[in-house]
Amino acid sequence: MSVEDILAVIPARAGSKSLPGKNLRAIGGTSLIERTVRAFRAARLSEAELIVSTNDHDVAVEAKALGVDVPFVRPEQLSTDASSSIDVALHALAHLRESIGRCPKLFMLLQPTTPFRNPVHISEAVALLLNEKDLDAIVSVKNLHRGPGQLYVLNEKSRARTLTTGSAKPTDTYTPNGSLYLARTAALIKHQSLTPPNLALYPMDAIASIDIDTPFDFAIAETVVRQNIWHELSDTIGNKPA
Repeated sequence: MSVEDILAVIPARAGSKSLPGKNLRAIGGTSLIERTVRAFRAARLSEAELIVSTNDHDVAVEAKALGVDVPFVRPEQLSTDASSSIDVALHALAHLRESIGRCPKLFMLLQPTTPFRNPVHISEAVALLLNEKDLDAIVSVKNLHRGPGQLYVLNEKSRARTLTTGSAKPTDTYTPNGSLYLARTAALIKHQSLTPPNLALYPMDAIASIDIDTPFDFAIAETVVRQNIWHELSDTIGNKPA
């Protein structure tokens, strides 16, 4: 594979209402952006290109200081609360196609708001997709520890009903944790989705699945570091508790 065969994108827009400036907030002295960059580099994917997609000048400055390319300013219409990750992905791919005349074989999305991903998660996901030729994509997930019959939705009268009447085991349900999306570019474009058919799940534990969107989430992440709850990565990655 050549360096263009995997495009990895860190999406980091400005304008979070629940936690302003969250992508540059530091946990254990390292910003969420830098944690994601270090984890990616520690995965040692020499065939991958890493870029940051942002409309935030300060994020762009930090990314460039870390040696990460910021090849464009993300359009404002793709930088709102309603913007979807697939639209951000398609925009990045279109820019790359215009720049070099082709798209990479694989596309990866790494949200900086899941700061406890392990580089092994990244490298294993890539290896799995490359080795399993029938797979279109892999998404990282966390276990809900609830079976479908223990999950409820509300109807139009605000009355509860279970998702299913089956007796699936509690370990049978998962939800994306936001840490990693990896897809064959052709399938992503064809289905206009980061989770096209022939999708595999990559389970992560509760700490690796922490997703920061609110001050409460950030406080949990700070506690994880402060209390030495999570210590899987070395100081060179920047994710070891201070």
